[in-house]
Amino acid sequence: MQGRMVYGFSVGCSLGSSYLEYAKQGVSFLIDKAWDKRYGGWYWALHRTGVVKDDSKNPVAQIFMIMGLTEYYRVAHDEIALKYAIDTYEILDRLAWDNRYGGYYSYMRRNWTIKSDTKTFCPQVDMAIALLPLHSTAKGEAYLKRLIQLGDIFINRMWDPIEGCLRENFYRDWTHNPHAIYDPMLRGDMISVGHNLKTAWFLLRLSELVKDERYLVYAKKLIDYCIKYGWDDQNFGFYEYCYRNGVLASKVKYWWPECEGMLVLLLAYKLTRDATYWNYFKKTADFCLAHFYDDVYGEWYFSCHANGASKDTRKGGDWKAAYHTVETCFYIYSYLNSGRT
Repeated sequence: MQGRMVYGFSVGCSLGSSYLEYAKQGVSFLIDKAWDKRYGGWYWALHRTGVVKDDSKNPVAQIFMIMGLTEYYRVAHDEIALKYAIDTYEILDRLAWDNRYGGYYSYMRRNWTIKSDTKTFCPQVDMAIALLPLHSTAKGEAYLKRLIQLGDIFINRMWDPIEGCLRENFYRDWTHNPHAIYDPMLRGDMISVGHNLKTAWFLLRLSELVKDERYLVYAKKLIDYCIKYGWDDQNFGFYEYCYRNGVLASKVKYWWPECEGMLVLLLAYKLTRDATYWNYFKKTADFCLAHFYDDVYGEWYFSCHANGASKDTRKGGDWKAAYHTVETCFYIYSYLNSGRT
């Protein structure tokens, strides 16, 4: 959450806001209190005083620190912040990457021994997203190599060739494990529509970066799957949970899959000029502005029912920080003002 907040304040600075001091405060606190000076990496949880509450090394937490610190460097030009971002990536590369089968482990102890050798969705896609700005900032060939490896893992290891979506849980060798539960909401053989949309956005960006049409093809397949099974034709917007065969598991809509949907639909339109993507983007944006965005106090609500009626009006929490909405609005702003749309 704290890494995401640093990200949000930093992105705001790039648009001319005066949030730099908030981002700087976050970075200073995290480096001082959350960095493990013995083993390296970031603790999972702290008390507000900085006392360590949970010293485990969740790779997803490390990844969002990379993202936050990279964005902070881009606006503050703080070399120390960039060094911590690079050091964090190198620790994950050395200790959390599976050199035999590829991919990142999901659960590590404080000393970086493996707590579980299972593979889950989030470390793979979150690292893929975080590496794009780190690669453009630090200019390392190792980053590009890893981006391609992750892209290939999505289409060769995590892909369901029957249903045309990405699976969530795996054993170490990438054998699918439909009975694992790392997210209480993802029970049995369910998949996250938001995860599939997010991966499609990454694959589109990777296709642009390396000029490889394979990634574009698979991105379009993921978008098609999400529209076919996760889209609400009556009220608009994306649902979040369905089973791999397309059976809807819940009619609740959450803020972040809508964010991922808008990003990938708009970029898909920019790259293909297919008006279908533009139309779905517009409908998603209209739904979000009508039902998620709070035009009085700002930010987006947590969730709503299918028709847009509020379900959970929280603005923040452990898993909801200034990341998804800030990222989405920033990239949409950039895409719409790039002169190509």
